[in-house]
Amino acid sequence: ADILREAGVPVTELRAGIIVGAGSAAFEVMRDMVYNLPVLTPPRWVRSRTTPIALENLLHYLVALLDHPACEHRIFEAAGPEVLSYQQQFEHFMAVSGKRRWLLPIPLPTRWISVWFLNVITSVPPTTARALIQGLKHDLLADDTALRALIPQPLIAFDDAVRSTLKEEEKLVNSSDWGYDAQAFARWRPEYGYFAKQAGFTVKTSASLQALWRVVNQIGGKERYFFGNILWQTRALMDLAIGHKLAKGRPEREYLQTGDAVDSWKVIVVEPEKQLTLLFGMKAPGLGRLCFTLEDKGDYRTIDVRAFWHPHGMPGLFYWLLMIPAHLFIFRGMAKRIARLAEQSTD
Repeated sequence: ADILREAGVPVTELRAGIIVGAGSAAFEVMRDMVYNLPVLTPPRWVRSRTTPIALENLLHYLVALLDHPACEHRIFEAAGPEVLSYQQQFEHFMAVSGKRRWLLPIPLPTRWISVWFLNVITSVPPTTARALIQGLKHDLLADDTALRALIPQPLIAFDDAVRSTLKEEEKLVNSSDWGYDAQAFARWRPEYGYFAKQAGFTVKTSASLQALWRVVNQIGGKERYFFGNILWQTRALMDLAIGHKLAKGRPEREYLQTGDAVDSWKVIVVEPEKQLTLLFGMKAPGLGRLCFTLEDKGDYRTIDVRAFWHPHGMPGLFYWLLMIPAHLFIFRGMAKRIARLAEQSTD
């Protein structure tokens, strides 16, 4: 915005505090804490007051502003109909969601500890959590008088915005990332974290996209999982130990298709020479997918092997933290092995 202003371009800036909507950091922190903890002990910054606005209202303002161009710089503040502290928003959220929790704010001494606290108990990325904490240090009481005079609209109450958002988040996995897969949609639960935890590794290679794609499609075959096969077998045995029987094998054809089974995995996205995505089928607290992504960078290609995990409450978060070392080790080895095999076939 500052660069545009300096260039003499009229800039209309819309400012808002807490946004109640899917993907909003403040909302997702609140949601994860309520769903994940029986006793909530948020940091002291929950006492700061703000005027939370529904995402639907904010989007209406943004679109409507296009019909009101200006010849000079403008700054508008957007606000919802209520003034609530973040703690009061927690209380409203608990009432709407039907989750009864004790709420006991504690005086965490530093911002670093607050970020660590949120990273452990929520699925919100640390950088996003850090920005949230910075913004909640002080009261954020927006004055939307000018904006409402220019663009009048009925403002959605906080409780109604929460209900609408929780319903909207049920559609999260009904997307291209999940291949609009019915099984993934059926397995989704409201308690799953909105933001996906992820771990992966990217390798540069001289191999062609065709060669890389051919190798990636061999997963589950002679090469099994390309690296750390004993670890994959151990993970499968853990499922068997708790009575979760896993399928084994893959189609004999060279290239996988949507809906194919690769052991306990299900192929949900196939974009030839771009991406192969598998739906996680083992027993664990959450919903996940494994993606193989290829990119042509001109002088070289890249192969990225990456897992995405939406944790189910604290068990899902702890499961992810427990598996992180193994994931990083395995995905690094998988990416390197795929690149090496592709280079050999190209030669």
